[in-house]
Amino acid sequence: MPRIECDNQNFPDWAELKFYEIVTLKQNERKNFNSTVEKQVLFMCKGSCSFENGTEISKVSKGDVLEIKNDKTVSVFNSSIEQVLLIMVGGSWGNEIGGRGVFSLSSVEHPKNLGDATSYWRNTELDNHYHDCDEYWIFFEGNGVAVSEDKFYRIEPGICIATKMGDHHDMPVVHETLGGIYFETTLKGKKRIGHLWNHTHAI
Repeated sequence: MPRIECDNQNFPDWAELKFYEIVTLKQNERKNFNSTVEKQVLFMCKGSCSFENGTEISKVSKGDVLEIKNDKTVSVFNSSIEQVLLIMVGGSWGNEIGGRGVFSLSSVEHPKNLGDATSYWRNTELDNHYHDCDEYWIFFEGNGVAVSEDKFYRIEPGICIATKMGDHHDMPVVHETLGGIYFETTLKGKKRIGHLWNHTHAI
């Protein structure tokens, strides 16, 4: 089952992602992360804060994605009045991976699907696609509907949708603008990057 809840993280056996944590920090709050897995990646979703990695201190802002070395304790500190929201993911994956980032998805009045054909209703323009890698969507705001393995899943803050390599997936319905991260792990097979379709031309 690809729908995973933040407080009950039962990932399937094939998943290279093993855990995720959604963290909010108010002014003058700090969060320390101790590595318990081979690899970790930090996604800055809202605001900006100081990032301390050993003796190195840097500023990270919305949209930044940082690799975390597994032999160090890292810390984030919010010195601003704006609330910070970040997501830490961890697991074990190869050196050749797909894309990753922070995204927002809203409904549109006259949506188009440039991906493979579907029979379900939509109000977004995300394309129905697959990858040469596994992909994980983790949501921190909004609500809507995702499709993975031809099944429909309700999405809301705290939910992760885990999709196996080769399985089509889509976010056809947004009820309230979605904010989340996407993380594509080890490239396999032909190792093609990006959204893949069965058709040869956009429709």
